[in-house]
Amino acid sequence: MSASTPPVYGAVPAPEQKKNWFARHKLLTALLVIVVLAIVGTALSKQSDGKPAATSSSQAADSAASGNAAEGADKKAEAEGDKGDKKDKNDDATVGIGTPVVLGDFEVTVTNVEKGVSHIGNDVLGKDATGQYVIVDVTVKNTGKEAAGFAESEQKLVDTEGRQHSVSGDSLYLGDASMIYEKVNPGNTVTGKLLYDVPADAVPAKLELETGWIHNATVNLQ
Repeated sequence: MSASTPPVYGAVPAPEQKKNWFARHKLLTALLVIVVLAIVGTALSKQSDGKPAATSSSQAADSAASGNAAEGADKKAEAEGDKGDKKDKNDDATVGIGTPVVLGDFEVTVTNVEKGVSHIGNDVLGKDATGQYVIVDVTVKNTGKEAAGFAESEQKLVDTEGRQHSVSGDSLYLGDASMIYEKVNPGNTVTGKLLYDVPADAVPAKLELETGWIHNATVNLQ
């Protein structure tokens, strides 16, 4: 065995090479690498998932809008269909005196038409016509589930010249027969008279009935 070389006294030892920061902190370096990789992976994942998600949301919104539009169109068509059904129940060519017509929850029948009346009321309390009075006798039945009002002011008389006449305010001289406003309970039937003051040469042609602004019917008077 050879003897070790004795140190040379007075010689300067070689400086120890200094390691860099990463070499000296291996644990922290590993943690930093893991964190950076996690951040990059998350960013890439969000970027790849973002567009499909937005597309899916847009498709859902478009689908909902299309569904709402279709539903609205169906409801409109159904409402128009209901109106058409109600109108088809009354045929102007056949509905005349003595034939009931459907007017919403009312069933209205014209029972008589009196023309050429010059005076209503009595000698003490009465009224003379400006032209001639036309008195239309009607019966009104409530076929609905609730009480409803029938107003004479909504009912128009049309003559053979196409002139439309409103009821006369003189109807108060008809006493109990006046139909200024009748509140009819479900299942009940009321009778009354509609009074019109028209020109002396006017010939009644038809009665245009209305209630609630949406229900209409026409009765031929000839």
